[in-house]
Amino acid sequence: MGIDNAAAKMLLLLRNEPGVDFSKTIILGRQHNYIGPVLRRAVQSNFKLSRKSLPLESEYADEFLETLGISNPSILDASDYEGASILHDLNKPIPSSLKCQFSTVIDIGSIEHVYNVPQAIQNLKDLCAVDGLILIVSPSNNWLGHGFYQFSPEFFFRTFDAPSGFEIRKLFLIKLKFTGNIWYSLIDPKILGRRGTIVSRRRCLIAVIATKVSASTTGLQPQQSDYESVWESRSISRLGALYLSLPWILRKSIELTLIPAKTRFANRNRMARVRFGWRNGCLVLKNFKLFLG
Repeated sequence: MGIDNAAAKMLLLLRNEPGVDFSKTIILGRQHNYIGPVLRRAVQSNFKLSRKSLPLESEYADEFLETLGISNPSILDASDYEGASILHDLNKPIPSSLKCQFSTVIDIGSIEHVYNVPQAIQNLKDLCAVDGLILIVSPSNNWLGHGFYQFSPEFFFRTFDAPSGFEIRKLFLIKLKFTGNIWYSLIDPKILGRRGTIVSRRRCLIAVIATKVSASTTGLQPQQSDYESVWESRSISRLGALYLSLPWILRKSIELTLIPAKTRFANRNRMARVRFGWRNGCLVLKNFKLFLG
């Protein structure tokens, strides 16, 4: 677990959110420091810090978190090997004494390592107080073998929607590049009315900031939105039926050529690229638009 440039920018954006309160913050695991020197120097400059006040070579990101206003957060982990203050296995429900106790809940690279993901997600929801915020940064495409899971955008759109007692403020797909990451805000597949498949050559992260708007966060288990649409219409598209009737060799050719090309074209309409800039000492998004429905 660690804070890289992508996670650092999400934390900087979280700091700017209306109503954010870091006074009672809980973080899953103590965070190592993987922030690049260019971003660190930008933080030092815009926060008017000396280089000594934010060391570039710290093993852990404690100083960076404190700079953002996250001082002495509670650290939850399954082991105390890195000094966690709360020991708990996220595969199991959290004790009632921890429920609704934290104004900000931060998971940077943890839930993909927990086998019982639905319980882990429910634990995050339960830890968060009403009107509190949850920040999650997790692996998406091309992280096979990193943990138990890689996550799709719809997983988070459905996990933190209104029926679940939450509202998504920001949701991004982050393509990781050595020369600088590429960020996209994504359209909810429920709005698209179709599956939001995204194919990428590079490793990607999913990052989300959500607000808890209701004390009740259990509700029904979500269904994938495109299946719900099919179940309601009870019809199969003529194009899909035609595709299924084709000989195997033609279907395979389409699968390897036309479908990837169609996916790349469709992604232009479901992914809006966003860029960053500094304004009055804060990292802000330019041309940001999030489609929630």
